[in-house]
Parts: sequence; structure tokens; C-alpha cells
Amino acid sequence: MKAALSALEKPEGKKLDSADKRVFVKALNSVKKFLNNMEITKAKKIIKELEKKELDGDTEELLEMLSQNILMFEYDEAVELIGSFVKEAVVDMRCGMAQAS
Repeated sequence: MKAALSALEKPEGKKLDSADKRVFVKALNSVKKFLNNMEITKAKKIIKELEKKELDGDTEELLEMLSQNILMFEYDEAVELIGSFVKEAVVDMRCGMAQAS
């Protein structure tokens, strides 16, 4: 996971391309799994790694909201937030692939 996360280095403010989104979605799904299993320390560790990356404003805002939810013990809300983001990211990736063909 660490090697995949290091691939997310992007200039500040740049949107994630579909390859980066796949890595980001994989990381978020890991966070979701850890939260569902109450492995909070592991979830926080992945979020901290993601926060070190230079991401666009929307993605940074998502990470901030996830951190806040975890800090406030609102794990279910964090899981829902991840689910919404992942769903939207998958739709974006599919649209991007359809436009490329």
C-alpha cells in the first residue's frame, strides 16, 4: 500500500487522473475496512499518509472530514463518506474510459 500511495504525488491543486483515483479508492476502501473492523489506528495511519500527498481541494477536504469523523468517534459517518466518494470516483473513472474510446 505504501508504494501505491507514493505514486499519488501530484502538483498542488491537480485533480487525480483515473490511475491515481484507483490507488486512492483502494486506500479509502482499506480505511473503510479498518473502520468497520474497529481497527482505528490502522485507518488513521492510511489517512495520515494520504494527507501528506499534494491533492486537489476536494480530495483534501474529504480527508479532513474523515479525520474529523474519526476524531469524534463517528465511524459510521466516515464509512458513509468513503462510500459516497468511492461511488462518485468509480462513475468518473467509467465516464473517463468511455470518452477515451
